Amino acid sequence: MRRIFFLSLLFTISCVAGMAQCNPQSTANGSPCSQQTGANPFCTDENPYGVTYASGVGTHNASSFFGSSSIGCLGSTPRPAYYYMQIDQPGDLLIYIQQYNTAGSGIDVDFACWGPFTAASQTDFMEQLCCGQYTFTNSNLSSHRPTNGNHNGNTGGYPDGTMVDCSYYADYTEWCYIPNAQTGQWYILLLTNFNGSAGQITFSPVAGSSTATTNCNLLNSGDSNSPICEGGTLELYVTAPQSGATYNWTGPNGFAQSTTNTTLQVPNATANMSGEYHMTMTGISQNSNEAVVDVTIYPSPTPEIVADQESICLGESVHLSAGGNHPGYSYKWSAKPLPDGNFSIIATYTSEVDVTPEQSTVYVLIAEANECTGLDSLVITVNPNPVVELVIDDPTLCYGQSATITASGGSHYSWSNGSTSSTIHVTPNETTNYSVEVKTDALCSGDTTVEIIVYPEITEHHEVLPAHCHQAVGSITMHANGGMGSFTYTCNTASFTDSIANNLNSGSYTITSTDSVGCFITSTIDVAHVPGPDPCFIFSTSDDVNMVITNCTQGNNSYFWDFGDGVTSTETHPTHEYMDPGRYSVNMIAVDEYNCIDSLRQDYIINGPVYIANAFSPNGDGINDEICIIGKTIQNKEFLWVIYDRHGSLVFSSNNPAICWDGTLPNGKEVIPGVYVYRIKYRDVNGNYFERDGNITLIR
Repeated sequence: MRRIFFLSLLFTISCVAGMAQCNPQSTANGSPCSQQTGANPFCTDENPYGVTYASGVGTHNASSFFGSSSIGCLGSTPRPAYYYMQIDQPGDLLIYIQQYNTAGSGIDVDFACWGPFTAASQTDFMEQLCCGQYTFTNSNLSSHRPTNGNHNGNTGGYPDGTMVDCSYYADYTEWCYIPNAQTGQWYILLLTNFNGSAGQITFSPVAGSSTATTNCNLLNSGDSNSPICEGGTLELYVTAPQSGATYNWTGPNGFAQSTTNTTLQVPNATANMSGEYHMTMTGISQNSNEAVVDVTIYPSPTPEIVADQESICLGESVHLSAGGNHPGYSYKWSAKPLPDGNFSIIATYTSEVDVTPEQSTVYVLIAEANECTGLDSLVITVNPNPVVELVIDDPTLCYGQSATITASGGSHYSWSNGSTSSTIHVTPNETTNYSVEVKTDALCSGDTTVEIIVYPEITEHHEVLPAHCHQAVGSITMHANGGMGSFTYTCNTASFTDSIANNLNSGSYTITSTDSVGCFITSTIDVAHVPGPDPCFIFSTSDDVNMVITNCTQGNNSYFWDFGDGVTSTETHPTHEYMDPGRYSVNMIAVDEYNCIDSLRQDYIINGPVYIANAFSPNGDGINDEICIIGKTIQNKEFLWVIYDRHGSLVFSSNNPAICWDGTLPNGKEVIPGVYVYRIKYRDVNGNYFERDGNITLIR
């Protein structure tokens, strides 16, 4: 509803305009301003001019017009009659006045006359007269009435101010003398009597003594309230009404209306009604000329408010301008906050204005041209900015924790982390500000920022001592860093003194390191089990007498050896020579770095050496005819004995240590004397593996 306030504003403007003017038509009948029974125009061409009084008519006291019932030389003014005239030709004007009753007898008549007055038109004269714009001198002078009507050289003290002449003689004849009247001047003549009897008063210029004439157009003249604005009511006035007359008006575009009213009202005037209007009188005895009235109807201004935006957010500005090109328009801007504010003027004499309303407001643009007014109104809607609220489940976080932030107050959300939902879940690694812009459906925005405090990350390292020998002797020493303040350490299966947990069995421990603000880190730490040394050694020998021990025990241990023959050793890899054959029990005791002890006992048999002769003589004499292997420690398993001649040819082999060589080939043929090479591979009863090479000399 763009022009919602148009009618109310127009009514207000019209009322103010009406209060500033005086309407001469609004005065009571019988007053000097009533066009029906009050002041009437007078023309010297109408001779004589007569007015008939009937009983009870014209009884208004002149005080209603002149301010007092005692005027000039008149002590009172019973049944007054008022006439006005405008000088046409200049000169002296002598008016002869007389009164007769219906029987033809003379009746006393008196008069008073004022002038000169100035006015631009007949309507202007009546307005100034009736609105009190003229000054009427109320001189208390004696009556001025030369008996022969000759006033030359005998003015009797008149004129005095605006009073030109006055008479109260008790006679039925009077002479009103207006000397040196000038063209365009206006005069008022008051006729009255003291008798009160019914009769007729006539008055006319004295021929030969009057050189001045009056404007007879006043007898049939018209006027209007033109110029007016389009849409207003055109009023056509009869400024010289005649009793019993009908007024016939014609005008542009076939306009024709007749009325007995002295004012013809034509509502809703349009610009094409401008032009000449003609009025003639019918139904009267006197001759009437045609009155011509020029009417001008100005088109009402039609301003239009143009806004760069009609819906804004609180705090934004709007540029308002008067649309179109209208030279000559004068502008005035006013505003009324909604719903219950008052109108106030915000700018004048400008076609544009910038406004920043704090609430929805109607703006009214009033344009004036040729004293015509038009207006336009426009409501600028001010949408509230959202009240942004944030709800945070926890504004302080330990490192690695998450927070949920929920914004409200609008329908569109834009977070600094790129999210567009109303709720975000964040896991910041450091203290971080999160900001959100919230918009309503009207795209009004608000924003706010929240700080999420993140405590420093907690890190830890630890030292672990294992449990060993199946004893609760393990320990964990914690070293937490970062976080806030000092740390405490807790574990559901171990007790800490400061940062150390002692007397631990092997296994996994879940330890919580908590700083002074309650942030924590949980670590799973394994305490190893060290079972102690696992004794391991292997016998070997370089011959059949000296035992060599290979220690295969893992770890950094210390050792104690008991060889079973009264001899001991603390070497890691000892070598021992047994002096006598026999079974010996060898015991090794191993002690690790945690003083865990274990032992291993193994028996070792010493049966003597393995012997092979270096020569033999297979000649059949029964002496040293074969060469054999002598040794009780040889096992048949994995045994091999081979003999080669000096050319590398195999001459003998055996897998049985009990078989001797008789100096023959496998086919029984004797080999020739000489040096032969042998190799023996065997294991002894202790499992030791041996390889032995040697030479044998065969003698025939």
